[in-house]
Amino acid sequence: MSASEVDIRAAVEKVGNSAATVRKELINAKLLKSNDFPLNAKGTEITKQDGTHLAETADPATAQDIAGRLNAEDAQREQDKWSA
Repeated sequence: MSASEVDIRAAVEKVGNSAATVRKELINAKLLKSNDFPLNAKGTEITKQDGTHLAETADPATAQDIAGRLNAEDAQREQDKWSA
């Protein structure tokens, strides 16, 4: 499955701009799994770690921002998991 920019923006609209909450919304919609990280931004495209297309954005800055926020949240979640 892949998430379009509309899917991502709908998740942001529904739950706010928190990367953790957006990630959870995308996972609940079965668009994103924990083994999809880290995400990569290549131009306007966001891809999973295996190179699979995940989303297309209107501009490269948006792709970088979304991938960066979701990756940072995932890294923090993993760190919290191992430090507990």
